[in-house]
Amino acid sequence: MNKTLLTRLAVVAAFSLAALAYLLFFHVKTQHHVSSKDGWLFGIEQLPLAKKLAIQQQRPLFIYLKRSPCKDCDDFETDYLTLPSISEQIRPMVKISITVKSDDAQAQGLLKRYQVLRFPAVVIKHNPHSEAIRLHVLMDLQQVWLPIPDYKRGNYTPLSETTLNLALSETLKVAQNLAEQQTTTPSQKPPETIKRIQ
Repeated sequence: MNKTLLTRLAVVAAFSLAALAYLLFFHVKTQHHVSSKDGWLFGIEQLPLAKKLAIQQQRPLFIYLKRSPCKDCDDFETDYLTLPSISEQIRPMVKISITVKSDDAQAQGLLKRYQVLRFPAVVIKHNPHSEAIRLHVLMDLQQVWLPIPDYKRGNYTPLSETTLNLALSETLKVAQNLAEQQTTTPSQKPPETIKRIQ
């Protein structure tokens, strides 16, 4: 009887290990997150440094806003933001990742300024004094705003590595054009606003 019990326990253990291996192999994704080794700055307290670097190095500013916990944010980082082609496209930018906490008044002010209603959110500024342009990514719907022929008359398209690369490229062009328009028209420093889809 003792031998029968041991045999049954061994069979149950073998099936348990096989089930665990199946779950780990087929259902648990490795999480890849943005990293300081790729030039990312982190936290709202680093935003002044990011703006200073963008000015000094004459580079665009890429602001990535997320919440924690946020499955859509984790999926965006793992499935898109850390892809080699996306990383390569945003490499020349000063990049900052800000995790927004509900009790952080400064971060909440940033959300209001950039009119962020859902996460993840990406804001691109050609320079710290230029108009902010949002890259609209809807992770829950797997859609990205493609600003072609221009920002106002673009459309949502299925999210993929290719469409995100194209949306990034076109959104950066819009940001650059707006920055150039601001420098060619004599005016005082404009208030920080965001380009909206109408």
